[in-house]
Amino acid sequence: MIPAFVSSCQAGLSLRQFFWEQFINEGFDLTTKSRANFLWDEQILYYVGRQIGNEDIVLVTRDKQMRAAADRCGVSNSVMSYEEYLGFLGIADEIAKLKKNWLRDLIRKLKCAIKTLFKKK
Repeated sequence: MIPAFVSSCQAGLSLRQFFWEQFINEGFDLTTKSRANFLWDEQILYYVGRQIGNEDIVLVTRDKQMRAAADRCGVSNSVMSYEEYLGFLGIADEIAKLKKNWLRDLIRKLKCAIKTLFKKK
């Protein structure tokens, strides 16, 4: 049972190992805000490399240590940044267009509001 746990939870355990190495060797300051987040990150990483039905679970994050833990365990393809995830879904270009159009429309509305505000009566 223990080999099955270790095999299926490699990324989470890798982050735990990193934490303890840092704590013992580097004098990790446990009072900083980001340190408390390690336990939560570890719990999330237990799902990396798994599936629901026939679909891989994908973690979307920029957290460097979470990505490094997944990489060390050979499941880095299951951890992506937001931009990588949009590319994975095949919608990166569409999202970029929406953002561009939204910004263009916002600027247009601001120009109209400014003109209306300073319009002479």
